[in-house]
Amino acid sequence: MSRSLIPILLTLICLSLMPGLTLATDNESVGVTLSSRKVLIVNPSPFSGPAFATLNVSFLPGEAYNATLQIYDHLGNEVPFQLINASFFPGTLYYKSCTLRLLTPLGAWSHVNMTITFTKEARKPMLFNTDLVVYTDNVTGNVIVENTFYKVIFGNVSTEGIREFLVKTNKGEVSIFTQWPLIGFSLILKNGSVITPLDYANITYTFLMKGPLEVIVRLNASSFFVNMTQFYTFRAYSPVIDTQVILNLRDYSQVDTLYMPLIHTPIDRFDYILASNGLGNDISRTAMKSYRPAPFWLALLSREGGYGVGYQYNCTRLNLTATLDLIKRNVTETWRPSLLFKIYKEHVSRVIDNATFVMKASRLIKSGLYDVEDLLWSLEYLKDNTDLYEDLLFTNVTQRVTVVNFTHVKRLILFKGEGYSNVAYQLNETSLNTNSLGLSCKFMIYNNIEGLNATKIWADLYRELIRPVSILVPFALSLEAPPQVEIDKFFNVSAKVTLLEDINKLNVTLLHPEGVELASDIHIFNFTKVKKGEEIVINWTLIPFYEGNYTLSLFASSERGDVLVEKPLTVQIPFPFSRVSLKYNLTVVSIDQEGRPLPHVMIRVYDNRSGLLVGSNVTDINGT
Repeated sequence: MSRSLIPILLTLICLSLMPGLTLATDNESVGVTLSSRKVLIVNPSPFSGPAFATLNVSFLPGEAYNATLQIYDHLGNEVPFQLINASFFPGTLYYKSCTLRLLTPLGAWSHVNMTITFTKEARKPMLFNTDLVVYTDNVTGNVIVENTFYKVIFGNVSTEGIREFLVKTNKGEVSIFTQWPLIGFSLILKNGSVITPLDYANITYTFLMKGPLEVIVRLNASSFFVNMTQFYTFRAYSPVIDTQVILNLRDYSQVDTLYMPLIHTPIDRFDYILASNGLGNDISRTAMKSYRPAPFWLALLSREGGYGVGYQYNCTRLNLTATLDLIKRNVTETWRPSLLFKIYKEHVSRVIDNATFVMKASRLIKSGLYDVEDLLWSLEYLKDNTDLYEDLLFTNVTQRVTVVNFTHVKRLILFKGEGYSNVAYQLNETSLNTNSLGLSCKFMIYNNIEGLNATKIWADLYRELIRPVSILVPFALSLEAPPQVEIDKFFNVSAKVTLLEDINKLNVTLLHPEGVELASDIHIFNFTKVKKGEEIVINWTLIPFYEGNYTLSLFASSERGDVLVEKPLTVQIPFPFSRVSLKYNLTVVSIDQEGRPLPHVMIRVYDNRSGLLVGSNVTDINGT
């Protein structure tokens, strides 16, 4: 029979499904059926280092059992992650949705493909060890949070919050303050009295989250008519501690001046200050000094000890995409009668356009305006133009940020007394016109200040602010095929694509090896404007002409990523020279006349054609 006469069985089915999110492949392992999500993680910056990415994933009913999630990179290495929160389908232990935080090293303008796997059945959860640990000291009862860069000791009595903070240096651990919050509030009242963080009582702290990548602590304190709540976020392999502080005043009319103290440290711990507005001062012999306008960031350094601490105030105010747009307008709207300057302007415009696109890629690709290939091209372009981008970033952004008129901050003050150095932001008077005030600050550890300068501090700030871009493949893909077939015998395979978000274009291709042919030449199907919740099923008929071990591959691509599913296929030649042994599973139940099970009964099964004994067994206590 010629191939042109071989019939093809093809079916396209569109069904409405419960909406999900980002399923990618179905794989098989011994005893466990794996499902997975595909995700592309992108570093939209010229700064390298470990990066924390956040993924929001949803599941179909009965798809992902509790504690079965695992993440692998493109090389098959396990990726550390932490489950931030999760919801379950009612009355089950199957995830409905979850938020994951994962840690991966990323080079400048780089990307990495990752796979999130899960199962329908319980399996041993993946455990990670990182440098971030939380433990209780057996002698003192203090609770300690530490990583490579610092050690934070929380007291074990109700009047203590952070008992001691230590920086880890090449020379050992250095205590930089005791009995002091990372940031807090001090108030000068109109009657002349002062309330400082040392005056807070009834201090309690709670660990809201403990994980291998992130630990979050909430601290509550009160004093007179003041209530303060602080949140500390500690991360693995990171010198940065995110802090948020909320001040509640039951009577703000009594307050004359409000400060946000940053540090209260022994006077010999730091001797130099660097700040974002170009300040660099020896403070070893400075008794009091103020800086106005207040710097966006500052670093206190110990030149002798080789360590330092940095503060970055309300970092969320740095809108980098808006700043890049301002740089572009400033450059492109400048006129000079020079061909070289015209070329330079066009170059700047292209670099900024590509950088802005990369930072917004997740939303723009989801809207269908661009695809993943556009994103990867932009990353390569930016790699080739990193020097220009960094020059634009450090020259223009630095100048713009240092003159920002912060909503709450009026000036930075430094003063020394009673053996301590104190640094604090003085807040504007408008901050007093509310019963509740919330501020945030990044606290950064420098355990080696060799080569530290303003440019490096800016780079560290941007590295913290520019989060990785995550693009999840918006469809589920599976391939059903028999593991074993006979030569010259037709067999069927089935592809199923579940649309978990709207996509503009979808291509599905069945790739078959030589020696295994389709019953038709149609192996690619293209779809456009496919809606969330639809299911597409495609059936193919194939015939093998040669024996051997093969691989069937199903490839699906969209503007938001590609997925490849593979299935092993064994093609055999029937052996015509001996009787074929047929194997079946047969369950026999032995009962008496009243239906009660009969244990310990010998059961024999015979072939009714040959009369030969096929098998035998003894029933158990259930009669089977």
